[in-house]
Amino acid sequence: MLGIRPTVIYLTFMNVLIISQFVWKTHLGTALELAQCLLDQGHKVVILGCDGSVGSCYSNQSGNPKICRRCSQLREYGLSLLDGPVEYCKISDFRPPQYDEIEIAREIEENVTDLSSLERFVYDGCKLGLGIASSLITESRNPNVDRTDLWSCMPTRLQASVYTYESVRQFLEVQAPFDRAYLFNGRFDITNAALNACRNVEGMVTFTHERGASTDKYMTFEGATPHDRNYLYKHAVSFWDNCDDHAEREFLANEFFNRRILGADRSWKNFLEHQKKDSLPEGFDASRRNVVIFNSSEDEFVGLGPEWKNPIYDSQSHGVEQIICDALLQFPDVHFYLRMHPNLNSVDNEDTQRLRRLANEGLQNFTYIAPDSHVSSYALLNAADTVLTFGSTIGIEATYGDKVSILAGHAFYELFDVTHQARDHADVMRLLGDETLAPKSKREALIYGYYLVNRGVDFKYWEADGFLNGSFKGQCLTLPKSVKRVSYLRQFERKLRVHFKALKSRFNLFSS
Repeated sequence: MLGIRPTVIYLTFMNVLIISQFVWKTHLGTALELAQCLLDQGHKVVILGCDGSVGSCYSNQSGNPKICRRCSQLREYGLSLLDGPVEYCKISDFRPPQYDEIEIAREIEENVTDLSSLERFVYDGCKLGLGIASSLITESRNPNVDRTDLWSCMPTRLQASVYTYESVRQFLEVQAPFDRAYLFNGRFDITNAALNACRNVEGMVTFTHERGASTDKYMTFEGATPHDRNYLYKHAVSFWDNCDDHAEREFLANEFFNRRILGADRSWKNFLEHQKKDSLPEGFDASRRNVVIFNSSEDEFVGLGPEWKNPIYDSQSHGVEQIICDALLQFPDVHFYLRMHPNLNSVDNEDTQRLRRLANEGLQNFTYIAPDSHVSSYALLNAADTVLTFGSTIGIEATYGDKVSILAGHAFYELFDVTHQARDHADVMRLLGDETLAPKSKREALIYGYYLVNRGVDFKYWEADGFLNGSFKGQCLTLPKSVKRVSYLRQFERKLRVHFKALKSRFNLFSS
């Protein structure tokens, strides 16, 4: 299955659609990789590209025409590097005749008043509001987007999603039937709309694609999105069971955890560069029982959708506040440390403000460690008696390090038997108070680690240069100067025409 096995072989001819929307070079590179591999195997490939007609999207929030133009030009340049016949279609050519912008705008105004109603917004039976909510939360780094910020951009973004949904649906109705469709991620505004349109087509299998274990790999998800916990668990176990070289899988699984400790994780940026190795908070007392709480970015979880909403607390900050306040009475001899995630360093929202207020209350059993603190997260992990997380990967790393790990929320690893999972707040406090609690077995932590360090398919044509740039077939994926020059001349020509038209109107007025 593509995205799981190291090689992919299709045995029958397929008619394949690849939808390319806002352009992040690394994901455009993946779309080009998929297209070329499919062409190499003799399949028909059709590319449906966004040409800026939708108005705005996650990567162009203001709908700036210049950004849209550069996006389209870069896509077209990338397609010119493909070897083989590819049919390229633009989304604006499939605007449905029954599309009524005024009626849609009225429906949005009547039904969407806040973030909750946006998440509930349904169009043609599809929850298009979820994609917009996810995008807005991720953009603002705020899981509680207020009404002012919401209404400054939400109506145009939601109309763009409806337009995308209708246009993709129209395209799929008039084009020949497709066996498969591929698109990026499926979580963000217009990608979510396209995904919903594809899922309504009977007999067509829809895949999303994302980065793999490193910048050298990519993954596809059949009938799922990259944040599907059930999909991850099922394939991680299959990946482990189907590896015949047991020594290699053990080595690679251990490598995953060791790389993270060293700050050398290849799947994303390093958050440990400002931390000092083996550094603990001032006054840390190893003779006491110490519980370390590792939080994570609330917006990153809420932005994944309703199925990622914390089942116990309104938010992580509410959870920390309730746990610490109750612990003062129930466990006065236990000291709690909150290690703020370094990714929250520049985030200032209701949740981070609540945690800072809690830190300033001078509680005897609580120490707040700021996101930019030099204190080492892994030194804290090693010194802790118990670790509590709300979904952070360090929860499973604690189990790997033979620590008692308690999970009070959702996590990608929650279906693995690697943490003590709390059902409610009372259960959280019971687990925290149980000094006989033993660490979970490492075995399933290794299954998870092996999957994350090795998952995906090696790129054949795309060569990444970091997380944002790269080359396709040896050609740097950036607009050549000749394309930029033509673009500039066209813009200059348009300005001259507008200027000449204005002069002509003034001359005619003067003559009359």
